[in-house]
Amino acid sequence: MRRRLIYHGRVQGVGFRYTVRSIARRHAVIGWVKNLPEGTVELVVEAEAAEMAGFLDDIAGRFEGHIDSTDDLSPGDEPLSGFSIRHSRAERTGSRRLCRSCHPRPGQKPQRSSFPRRMQNLE
Repeated sequence: MRRRLIYHGRVQGVGFRYTVRSIARRHAVIGWVKNLPEGTVELVVEAEAAEMAGFLDDIAGRFEGHIDSTDDLSPGDEPLSGFSIRHSRAERTGSRRLCRSCHPRPGQKPQRSSFPRRMQNLE
């Protein structure tokens, strides 16, 4: 059985992909997970029905309160092996927004603040 799911809600910036990969390691599943530009996360997963149900239940339980809705789309037929995190084009090219406190421009020093770094100076 194969499924392609799009998760909506607060699913980026909360460790969703890395947690899903960790959950996948505890289940007999193959596939991948990827952030999408509109703030959603795409998951393609293949497994036996019971294993799939357990895997998806674990994701739903771990991210209760973060997932607002899930779209179940046509899964396609690309070959799958293992379970990986795929990176979006923006992540691969470095064109994503960066916190300038944590990732200063060349020649600038990192700023120090008590406010969580990931929340400072987003451009």
